[in-house]
Amino acid sequence: LMGLGTASASFAGAAAAACVIIATSRRCSSSTLLIFGIMMSFAVNALVSIVQFSSSEEGLKLFYSWSAGSFAGNSYAEVVMMFIAFVVGCSLCAVNSKGLNIILFGDEFAKHAGASPERIRSLAMVSCCMLTGVVTAFCGPLGFVGIISPHIARWIFKTASHRSLIIGTSLIGACISLGADLIIQLSSIPLPAGSVMAIIGTPFVIAIMSKGGLNPEMEIEGFLLTMYDSRLKLSNQVQEEVMNCFGSMVFNTIIARNVKLSEAPSHGKPVMLYDVESKGSQNYMQLAEELINKNKF
Repeated sequence: LMGLGTASASFAGAAAAACVIIATSRRCSSSTLLIFGIMMSFAVNALVSIVQFSSSEEGLKLFYSWSAGSFAGNSYAEVVMMFIAFVVGCSLCAVNSKGLNIILFGDEFAKHAGASPERIRSLAMVSCCMLTGVVTAFCGPLGFVGIISPHIARWIFKTASHRSLIIGTSLIGACISLGADLIIQLSSIPLPAGSVMAIIGTPFVIAIMSKGGLNPEMEIEGFLLTMYDSRLKLSNQVQEEVMNCFGSMVFNTIIARNVKLSEAPSHGKPVMLYDVESKGSQNYMQLAEELINKNKF
């Protein structure tokens, strides 16, 4: 019961912090949110310092041991709790993987595809709180492994699909953790797990960053004109300029301005399901046909 109480409290604390951040993000800019996060960190650290000041010597020793990070000393019940949290968290991630893939293209695209960015982010936040909160409660703040594992997984698997990255990140994170624990066990002096992980992972992160963020094999398929209105002089001028600049790379299909395209997201549906007979739906079907013919699938 103690393990369950600790896990529940850690998840509740992580969820509360996440809710504060989400609520703040809706009312301020990214730079203001960053400053707010820093101030929130200072406030939490101040509360921790107050608790430390009034703690006993034994309590301080346990706190410092936990804050350094360690895989040792966990009971069988705590391991079971972490396993349950891992299964639940990963299951939520798997269910939400398609939504996370869609939102990579932006909120507007996700809404046109019939998805809800708010729901996708909320479900992702719940899974993150479940995965990180429970493990942190029993093993300490081992945050560095969560920073480097996704980057290494994306580098190795060469994909942005979250379904594949969830599996890859879990395996790589486990390997890094086992490697750090092996070094700790072989060392003649006590070593904090968090610091060892940082030493292992930092060279990988530097190597990935030094390669640059662009895919050298990426090719531009073409340029698509959207929100086109033949009655507007500006639309015709833009079309002419794009054709002069990019020539044959411009798709023949043009997505015309259409009321149904604007209404579909508010109903939570892609335009194909909202009104397949609309001009917008027909334009996108023409685009799909043009892509198929162009690539000769």
